Amino acid sequence: MGKIYGKKLALELYSVKRTKKQCPIIRERGTDYNVFMWIEKGEGFFDIDGDKFTLSEGEGIFIRHDVPCAYWGDELETSWCSFFCIEEYLNYAIDDMKYFTYKMTDYLRAEAEILRNYVNDGEEDFVDTITYETEAPRVMLNGKTTPIALSAIGYSFVSNFFDAVLNKEDDVIIKINAYLEKNYASYVALDAIAEYVGMDKYALCKYYKKMRKITIMDELLNLRVSKAKRMLRYGNDSVEEIGKKCGFESPSYFCKRFKDIVGTSPKQYRKKYF
Repeated sequence: MGKIYGKKLALELYSVKRTKKQCPIIRERGTDYNVFMWIEKGEGFFDIDGDKFTLSEGEGIFIRHDVPCAYWGDELETSWCSFFCIEEYLNYAIDDMKYFTYKMTDYLRAEAEILRNYVNDGEEDFVDTITYETEAPRVMLNGKTTPIALSAIGYSFVSNFFDAVLNKEDDVIIKINAYLEKNYASYVALDAIAEYVGMDKYALCKYYKKMRKITIMDELLNLRVSKAKRMLRYGNDSVEEIGKKCGFESPSYFCKRFKDIVGTSPKQYRKKYF
């Protein structure tokens, strides 16, 4: 349970900042606090409890306390909100999930900006560099608030974040994304998705675009490229084999679309890490 100046609180904000340079972090035993972190610039490589993946600008991750984690990246800029809370609240909000990823929407950015402005009270909220040895700056009382009020602000932010990321997408969006995740390696047709969801194809596409600000097929392309990046980074398959495993119809099409999104060819991307 969080404590501020000897007061026991349901939730205590630990650090709310952003950094211009996120150096490699390795925490084999995790941390004492929970953290929302999102990418402001660059690309980050994550190893969370043995699961390896990448996150790019506009994507974020929540990591539960005591979960082994490591992350690193070139010219990586991040923002974060870390906090302590009673375990009962965490279990209620996210069950037993150790981590989850999400996309930063305009709503989430606005919520984060409100929190930053409140807790930093006009002070500079940038930290030049965060390293393994660096202690993240603590949220401090500024004389204009009380521990209980600060806890309430933090609770509101964390709850809104959980709700926006985990609970606001309706069954239609969840079903579509689940279908894409399951079938990205093979041919995917809008007719098949519509039949799976139980909606008219054109209504389905219009609804998804309205809710997600991206088309279903562009979402599928981003998913395939994300899977390919992970295979290139951590696997030994050839570029041609990876393209096929990720659902691309030909090696040339895979290379073209990969470069369109990532800015470099699959082979050049792999060479960066070997």
